[in-house]
Amino acid sequence: MLLRIAAMVLLYSLCAVIALPQSVSNQVTNADIAKMLKAGVDPKVVKWVIENSDGKALDASLGALQALKGAGDPRQS
Repeated sequence: MLLRIAAMVLLYSLCAVIALPQSVSNQVTNADIAKMLKAGVDPKVVKWVIENSDGKALDASLGALQALKGAGDPRQS
């Protein structure tokens, strides 16, 4: 009987841990953006990805922005 109760408690504990919302990091890097631009992803989608990221991994320095511009579609210059 005690073993059955312990097994039920363990099962419920595991279910509770699995059911907890997982913390998902939503980081995008300049390299990720460059890959999207080089792959021809629509700029509106790239903008959406940037706006919905946490922004902690982005480099907004002049050199980084120039590199991203260079990674984009040359017809959009």
